Amino acid sequence: MFSKLRARADVYGLDLGLGLALLAALSFIPMQLAAQGDTTPPTVSLTAPAANEIVTNSIAVAATASDNVGVAGVQFTLDGALLGAEDVAAPYAIAWNTLGSADLVVGVTKVIVLPMTMTPGPGLTKRLSLSCPGCGSEDMTSEDKIQTVAGPVAATWTFSTSAHYLAQVAAFKAAGTPAYVQGATATSNSASATIAQALGANVIAGHLVVVAIAWQGNSAVSVTDTRGNAYSVATSAYDAVNGQSLAILYAANTLAGATTVTASFGGAMPVAQRLALHEYAGIAITSPLDGTAANIADGTTTANTITSGSATTTVTAPVTTGSHTLTAVARDAAGNTATSAAVTVTVNNGDITPPVISGVAAASITSSGATINWTTNEASDSQVDYGLTTAYGTSSPLNGGFVTTHTVILGALAGNTTYHVRARSKDAAGNLALSPDFAFATVAVDSSLPVVSITAPAAGATVSGTTTFSATATDNVGVAGVEFKRDGVLIAPEDTAAPYSVPWDTTTATAGTHTLTAVAWDAAGNSATATRTVTVSNPLATVQLAWNANTESDLAGYKVYVGTSSGVYSTSYNVGNTINYTVTGLSPGNVYYFVVTAYDATSFESLVSNEVSATK
Repeated sequence: MFSKLRARADVYGLDLGLGLALLAALSFIPMQLAAQGDTTPPTVSLTAPAANEIVTNSIAVAATASDNVGVAGVQFTLDGALLGAEDVAAPYAIAWNTLGSADLVVGVTKVIVLPMTMTPGPGLTKRLSLSCPGCGSEDMTSEDKIQTVAGPVAATWTFSTSAHYLAQVAAFKAAGTPAYVQGATATSNSASATIAQALGANVIAGHLVVVAIAWQGNSAVSVTDTRGNAYSVATSAYDAVNGQSLAILYAANTLAGATTVTASFGGAMPVAQRLALHEYAGIAITSPLDGTAANIADGTTTANTITSGSATTTVTAPVTTGSHTLTAVARDAAGNTATSAAVTVTVNNGDITPPVISGVAAASITSSGATINWTTNEASDSQVDYGLTTAYGTSSPLNGGFVTTHTVILGALAGNTTYHVRARSKDAAGNLALSPDFAFATVAVDSSLPVVSITAPAAGATVSGTTTFSATATDNVGVAGVEFKRDGVLIAPEDTAAPYSVPWDTTTATAGTHTLTAVAWDAAGNSATATRTVTVSNPLATVQLAWNANTESDLAGYKVYVGTSSGVYSTSYNVGNTINYTVTGLSPGNVYYFVVTAYDATSFESLVSNEVSATK
């Protein structure tokens, strides 16, 4: 068969291999025609946000789409312009940040050592400057700015001296307003496998640390720190002309605490090393890197011509307040498209500024609780995150009242323990502010009892009248007060200051033996008791009574009635025919009530006289 094909090919002057290739190509024509035969457009519908919805901050824009063959992707539009990237997999949705987005732009440049001043470009702020140990000029500087305009971004400088340079830029996504917190530098011209530097203050949880490193040669570099943060390379390049490397690395969502950063070099130990550390707030805690660029060139002294090159960013401008139209455009593999019905929404970002939290402090700290106080510059709600680490883990109940002076009481804490606290306040527009981390320690649990001893009256003493009841008391932390009791009943309010004593009127007690108790308390509620017995012996009291004589002829005598309650008389005395009488044997400290009756020879008794009383 092939010989016949070969012969036929020879007759017509065709190459057999070419003929087979043509046949193979022709075999694909029916498939292409089949694909071109799909003329059915997809169907697509916006599912969020709802029509006429008022939107603010960041929201989800979502759609459903279907196709007889398959949906290749959905592109959302805002007022006819593309909104984000096409979503090529269901569910079809993107995040729409109506506030716009910003980037922190960090630039760094490096030259060999020579007399040099590096001036940052327009809108950029110089942060750190380095050179060789003891050198007076600059051979490396860093700078930054906040990018709010959509499009690419570059870091630029002006050199005071023409020089060959290496420059880099890294843009990081903002989550709030980026802010430079602190920086530190280290420089060395001695061969070493590492270079390290500590930041001057504790790094705050959730921040971004940016490390700029320059070193001689092209050894590999890695970065670690004492907090265990993970560092990623943003950009790195080797300059063969100057024989040096430059890199930007970063750690996102940092752990809090004292932080020393170490750069380690693989291979040959570089002689020249430069290390610049930067801490920033207000940066996205996950996947913060937005774009990078690097440039190696010969630089002149012309203003702003030293450049890192342009980095692509996802920065978007804020959406204007007012009415806007959203659509979703679905396409299939054949190129058929369909556009959803338009949805009109109203953007309202009148207040996009979170409250400012200040003055976070702990008060009324005990072994099991504390009161957290702070203030805000505008009315907002109150909540506290707290725990044993800067991961917190527990939040207080939300107090939804809008105030500027905030108080949250924390309870059920462990004694002698350090707690980390973060205040949270959200204003009426929904803008949330978080304070920096704040730490306090609870008081150690006090389980030691006070020591108390009665000093007066003496044990077994006989007392009368008003006497002093006193005690001494001590405690490992402090005595809160001493209570004085007679037979378990308080004699007087607790004495809260040494020397501890109260006056005791013994006439309020019955004659005989009584138990005195002194109870000492400390602030933790621990108590101790001292007791002793004494004998009360007060002279019995008397009352002299006199009354008007009865004039009846058959009067035989009088009776005196005595009681301790008005109208109730427990004792009577037949005093004979006299108009005065002394009642004896009365206990001091009591109120006594008296009446008199007259009786005749037949013992018939009159009604009682008026009642009189006396306190003895």
